[in-house]
Amino acid sequence: MNYNLYFVGLNYKLFDEILKLLILSARESDYIVENHSCAPENLKSPKRVLLKLNGSLKKEVESILIDFDNLVNDTNIDYKIINKQTFDQLEKLHYWQFIGHLMKIIGDITPAYITGYLIENEMNAESEVFRKNFM
Repeated sequence: MNYNLYFVGLNYKLFDEILKLLILSARESDYIVENHSCAPENLKSPKRVLLKLNGSLKKEVESILIDFDNLVNDTNIDYKIINKQTFDQLEKLHYWQFIGHLMKIIGDITPAYITGYLIENEMNAESEVFRKNFM
């Protein structure tokens, strides 16, 4: 399957950390990854990134918007949306919650890089949130 993943968020450091791990995970799972991003207009503007994951030769593409901080107001978009309304209970560490859920939707990306990183850095709470939403 092929995916266009649109990410929007305000926590630049965590955003970059998670995207690097997701890119490594996708490449390890035999996806061709294209990264398209634009610099924020100012320090208070959201960061926006498009990751294109190509996993097959089929022309079919699923588009998913990952809105970490409920910044997108347009309800007329034809994407699957992961935002704060996706979950009955929002975790304190919701960026990790969103990525776990995204990887569950995609299904064939290995979580090894992300879980390894979280364990190695003793990020136990983040690891639990990620695993709970991935499984």
